[in-house]
Amino acid sequence: MVADFLVGVPVADELHFVADLVWPVALGAFVIVSLGLIASSARRRPAASTAGVLPGLVPALVAGVLISVPIVLLTAFFASYYSPDDLPQQVLSAFLLSAGPVALSVLDVYAIWPPLRRTVGGAIARASIGVVLSVAVLGVISHAFSIVNSAAADEGIVAERLAVEARSAGLSIHVEVVNAELGETNANGRLVSHLTLDITLRSTTQIQNSPLTDEDFIGESVWIKRADSFGLQVTKDFFGLPADIPAGFDETYRVDEALSKMELAEYYTTGPWEANLNLMGPLDEEGFPIFYEVRTVFTVPEAP
Repeated sequence: MVADFLVGVPVADELHFVADLVWPVALGAFVIVSLGLIASSARRRPAASTAGVLPGLVPALVAGVLISVPIVLLTAFFASYYSPDDLPQQVLSAFLLSAGPVALSVLDVYAIWPPLRRTVGGAIARASIGVVLSVAVLGVISHAFSIVNSAAADEGIVAERLAVEARSAGLSIHVEVVNAELGETNANGRLVSHLTLDITLRSTTQIQNSPLTDEDFIGESVWIKRADSFGLQVTKDFFGLPADIPAGFDETYRVDEALSKMELAEYYTTGPWEANLNLMGPLDEEGFPIFYEVRTVFTVPEAP
C-alpha cells in the first residue's frame, strides 16, 4: 500500500472570513455603481426624450431571463437530487445571481451608450454587450474569490502543520534494524526481502490518544518506506496504546515484515529508510480530530 501522509485541515479563519465576503461585497459594489450610472444617465436625458422612463429596461429583462433559464434548470435538477429541502432557495438564488447581473449590465450599456432611436438591432447589440459585460464582472469576482480562498487554504495547511508539530513535540520514535534478509540486486539497489525492526516509541509529555481500531478505520498507524520510494503500513498489531500516553512512556515493539511478495517489492532496497507514526487524538472544539505525527530515519545496510 502506498503511503499518503497528507492530513486534511480547515482553512485559516481570518482568510476564510475574507473569502466569504468577496462575493457579497463585490456584487454589492457592482449594484451600487450600476445604479449610480443608470441614475446619472437618467438625469442627463432631455425632458422631452422619447426613450422611455428607463431606456433598455425591456431588453435588460429579456436578456436576464433568457440567460438565467438554463442556469435555473440545471440548479433545480441537481438540487432536487442532492438537497431537495433547499430547492426553492437555491432556484431563487440561481435566478437572482444570473438574471440580476445580466439585466444591470445591459442597463449600464444603455446608460453609457444611449440610443438615438429605438431599433431591434440596437437593442440586440446592447443586450449582447451587456451579457459579455456581466460574464466579465462575474469572472473577475470569481477569480478574486479563488485567489483569496486558495491563500486561505495554504495558510490553513501551514498553520495545521505547525500545530501538529507542536502537539507532537513530546513524541519520538526510534527504529533499529534487527535483521534484514537481502536478495538480488536490481536497478533500484539490493532488494530487501524481509525486515525485522525494533520500533521504540517515547513520550516526554502526556498525550491524549484515541486508539480507535476496526476493519474500516485505524486511529493509529506506522508506515515505513524507502526514503525515495513508496511506503507500506506495518502489518503487525503494533499498538494497543493507552488512551492517555503518560510522560516518560518508553516502549519497544518488534516488527517483522516480509517484503518479497509486496506489490512494490522491487522498490524496497537497502539504503536510507523512513518511519512515520500517525496517532489520532480527540476531537477539537470545531469537531476536527487532533493528529500527532512523528518521523524518523534509519538505514537498512547492505551487509549484516
